[in-house]
Amino acid sequence: MKKNQHCTLSPSVERQGCQVLPRWLKTTVLIGCLGGCLGSPQVARTQPVETLWQEGVRLEKRNENAEALEYFIKILQHDPNHLGALCKASRLYSRIGGRPGIKSEKKENVLKAKTLACEAIQKDNNNTEAHFQYIVALGLLAEMADNTRDKLENARVIKKEAETVLSIDSNYAAVYYVLGKWNAALSGLNWLEQFIAQTLLGGIPGGASYPEALRDFQHAIDLQPDCILFYYGMAKTLADHNEHEEALKVLGEALLLPILEPDDQIRKENCNRLVKQIKKIRKL
Repeated sequence: MKKNQHCTLSPSVERQGCQVLPRWLKTTVLIGCLGGCLGSPQVARTQPVETLWQEGVRLEKRNENAEALEYFIKILQHDPNHLGALCKASRLYSRIGGRPGIKSEKKENVLKAKTLACEAIQKDNNNTEAHFQYIVALGLLAEMADNTRDKLENARVIKKEAETVLSIDSNYAAVYYVLGKWNAALSGLNWLEQFIAQTLLGGIPGGASYPEALRDFQHAIDLQPDCILFYYGMAKTLADHNEHEEALKVLGEALLLPILEPDDQIRKENCNRLVKQIKKIRKL
């Protein structure tokens, strides 16, 4: 594990919003605007922060995301500099925004997640969770983007942020999963996307490849072998490249894993769905 090192946010991150956010989007005002919906600051001040934190964590583990978010917002009403609450609130906004729903509402939630993650990074640039939640928000925004240019710009920042996290903690498993998806996505660009990248963005970010994607997914699994999501990411990438036998082996391993967190049930359903799709293709 590498030693923590202090560094300023990169120019690419600044362009994405961490340094140039409008004043009204700063956390203190953002939380104040949310206060009317999620409880008054007076209520937050009457409850100890530790109690609010414990209840928020409890609800998050039960997958009651909106309810858990209320408690972390209350903490931020009391203490806008609470790094843990900033990261938790960002994560929950991303989780809510990443679920099926109206696109405008999903994007609004993810933008809030991005703003809170940026605030957390500004308070502690060596905090891996803050950087990771920023990556999650950018990834969701890339998926929602209406044009290739925005997707590729987000991809550039995601890679930079992933490298920042690994410079702080080289064993951060989830970042290797992100890099696996990054490599898989960029190595699979169609000709039009490649043309846009070359003409408007100065080329595709270097190093993206299918073999590298598989190595990143495997590294994530080696570091955290009980995470269903990592297996699914590898299996989906294998399936997309018609390596169906290998994909089924990976999915079989994933389906044997215990459910450890709220989203694991959904992830197992995705694994089962992919198994059926592969078997259907093999029968054709």
